[in-house]
Amino acid sequence: IGSMSRASESPKKEFKEAINAWKEALKYAKDDSYRGKIYDNLGGSYKMLDDFTNAINSYEQAIKLRPDAPWTYNNYATGLLRAYKKDKDNEKREEYLDKAIELLKKALSLMDFGMAHHNLATAYGYKGYLLFTRGNLAEAERFYRMAIKEDSSLHWVHYWLGILYEHKGDLIKAEHEYLWTLNLKPDFRDVQD
Repeated sequence: IGSMSRASESPKKEFKEAINAWKEALKYAKDDSYRGKIYDNLGGSYKMLDDFTNAINSYEQAIKLRPDAPWTYNNYATGLLRAYKKDKDNEKREEYLDKAIELLKKALSLMDFGMAHHNLATAYGYKGYLLFTRGNLAEAERFYRMAIKEDSSLHWVHYWLGILYEHKGDLIKAEHEYLWTLNLKPDFRDVQD
């Protein structure tokens, strides 16, 4: 048990060390482009420690310094998606999702890359789920459909779209989505049961 505890602390220690190193590097950065890259890396390190306030501040600095860097927008959005999963305040969670969607659209306007499509699909899927839990089935369906359009490989989006169709009484569409779910993840127990 002691070694497991030390193992889980090791990455935290490494991210804290990385933060110190990035802060030190900022002192020597000669131009905005390099400082922007450092702030992007700082944001990533804070994100991995679930320090979302500092992560957001770092990503905001990175974007000010490098407004044309698509990966920075993507990285910032993944921090917000991580914050969404950790936070229990639904109002804040929705703010995280809306901002993540905005950032990912910006990233894709700068460069078309698969990771941003995948992350945008994830954000749309989370938004669909949030709307579904509020009983807003029409908007939830719209967001699930947008998620599938961005990346059809997210089994859980198909699953929740199937649940939504089942709630609406459309068992044919529900079965179709459940079959998609199993096609993508054959061992997904929730559909098998």
